[in-house]
Amino acid sequence: MPPAEFMITRVPRPSRWLLLLSVCVWLSHLHAAPTDKPSTAPTVLLIGDAVARQYSGMVRDLLRENVTVDYLPLPAGSTSALDEFKAEFSGRAPRCALIYFALGPEIARDSARGNGTLFDARQLRQLLEDLFRDPAAVNRKLIWATAVPVPEGLSGFPGGRLESYNEIVANLAYNRKALLLDLHDYVRIRRADLQRPGDFMLTATGVELVASVVANKIQEVLGEDKRLDLPRVLVLGDSIVNQYSTFLREKLIGRANVRTGGTAYDAQPDWLAVVAREVTERERELGRPFDVIQFNWGLHALKWAPGLEYSMRIKEGYGRCVPLERYGAELEKLVVELKKTERRLVWATTTPANNGSQPDDADAYNAIAREIMRRHGIVVNDLNAFVVTHRIPQTEPRNCHFPRNSAERLGHQVATTLIDLISAGSSGPPSPVPPR
Repeated sequence: MPPAEFMITRVPRPSRWLLLLSVCVWLSHLHAAPTDKPSTAPTVLLIGDAVARQYSGMVRDLLRENVTVDYLPLPAGSTSALDEFKAEFSGRAPRCALIYFALGPEIARDSARGNGTLFDARQLRQLLEDLFRDPAAVNRKLIWATAVPVPEGLSGFPGGRLESYNEIVANLAYNRKALLLDLHDYVRIRRADLQRPGDFMLTATGVELVASVVANKIQEVLGEDKRLDLPRVLVLGDSIVNQYSTFLREKLIGRANVRTGGTAYDAQPDWLAVVAREVTERERELGRPFDVIQFNWGLHALKWAPGLEYSMRIKEGYGRCVPLERYGAELEKLVVELKKTERRLVWATTTPANNGSQPDDADAYNAIAREIMRRHGIVVNDLNAFVVTHRIPQTEPRNCHFPRNSAERLGHQVATTLIDLISAGSSGPPSPVPPR
């Protein structure tokens, strides 16, 4: 009997065609068959220019089993096109769980008429502020990506312009609590492989790798707070927490589920209500307890206020919201209420008030807080020392807040501290919160 491979070659011609047709039909069916995508699969709106268009199809393919990806091109520059784009965005945004915005190099190119860019810096800032002020986008998860680099000397791109546009995007992303994906830096260090020679468009390898990075980031952000195998972290405080919260989330994605909240703003805090709202209700909503709670209450205590108005600096007619002699007793009440939850607690020292006082107003309040934490055996995350020792810049003129780069460093420091604490005390996944 002849070998099997020869037997295959001797199949009569009609049967061979029939076999080939059957295979083609099967492959066609496989390609067209519906995936197991859940009926409630989230929709992601991906916005960008020609570069984003290059990788949008592959992002769609990579996520097709669990996510629906829509693509909306950035306008080409005319007023009518921009109005149509804004209208289309407003129509689509409410249906999306996540909005991915990619700044593209084309937005910084000189127009063909030679009378300036498609969008100058002011117009770009205005466009982003308008889009993401829209109520349709406010409560969506947001990822903003910087523009990939352009070769030095490329016609229509004066040196430094694209970098300045990327800086606008980074700062506005920070203000809008959007996670920033730095595609500029990712592509820059791999430019020879990822971009075509003398052009900003991506090679086939570039499309594949950038699409993978974008798809992974989308999956990570959509998965926030949904993985039951990850520890849960709650960070309570004031506006400083709000400033670094995006960078904290960014650092802990895939490692911990993060929630943030507030402590107290007024002179007579109702700590029982604060803990019920920020801890008990959140745990009931999540169905599981928090593994670690980091908390702070300082800047809102030491501020100067007459009623609801306040200032970080003394003014005529203003008094301390919570005077130093009463601060310890009030903070003790908060600690007692938090300890009733039986969660692991971490106290974050109050960052500098930076209001010109010598010594800084936060120092005396922190000294009282440290003693309370020592007596209660509560771990201290010394954010104040981190800011002072590393000379972390604060907002100028004198202000207790932080610019974006400083807030990023704070967020990463808090993330590292909390992960170390969780790792040191981990004993398996937490048990569900019993129904109440």
